[in-house]
Order: sequence, then C-alpha cells, then structure tokens
Amino acid sequence: MGINDIKLYLNQAFYLDKQVNSLIKVKEETVSLAQRCTANYDSIGSTNASKANRQENIYIKIADQSTQIDQQIDKLVDIRNEIEQLINTVSDTDGQSILRMRYLAYMSMADIADIMGCTRVTVYRKFNNAIKELEEV
Repeated sequence: MGINDIKLYLNQAFYLDKQVNSLIKVKEETVSLAQRCTANYDSIGSTNASKANRQENIYIKIADQSTQIDQQIDKLVDIRNEIEQLINTVSDTDGQSILRMRYLAYMSMADIADIMGCTRVTVYRKFNNAIKELEEV
C-alpha cells in the first residue's frame, strides 16, 4: 500500500464513527416506535386474533431491523479495531499516539503538538515516519 492508500484507510475511522452514530440514532428511533405501538387498532370488524397477529408482525419487523442495525454496527466496529491494530504495529509509541489522536480522535496536528509538548514540525516528522513504517507492513 502506498502512503496515500494508508492515509485513506486510516481516515475511514472518521466516517465509520459517523455511520455508527447514525445507525445508533436509527436504532433509537426504532425502539421508540416499538414503544409507541399498541395492540389497540380501530379496525372495524377485525377479530382480536387478527389484531394480535398484526401487532406481532410489527414487533417482528422492528426486532429484525434492530438486529440488522446491530450487525452493521458490529462490522463497522470491527473495521475500526483493524485500524487500531494497524496503528499498534508502529514501533515508535509517539508515532502510535500521533496516529491515534489524528485518526481515531480526529485532532489537528496543532492540538496534538500541544498535548505532546512539542512543535508541529516534530509531530509532522513523527507522523510521516509512522506512515512510512505502515507502508512497509
């Protein structure tokens, strides 16, 4: 993988978090919908058994959607874990920290330099060394 490919791969963590957050929001709405569902339908001429069957079908659909969302979140979390494992292969712990802050905490290089107590030039140098090391993986 080239340097740009590695950066793109690491950058996907940001988008994964957005996707996970949106899926969590959808799941919250699904749960809210399930809580609002009631067995009281105002269908004229329907039996209690048909009302119960319709209600049961609604709950099954909601449960299926919730399961699908959980599976999607699991896949996204797995990818994020793969990114973390890749970062952990960098031999320099400062390089690992910089990559973690940059790609998993979405921090700017200036903020990273402040936290690490060094110049931005030093952060960029260590960042570039870490990326080059990942290129060899």
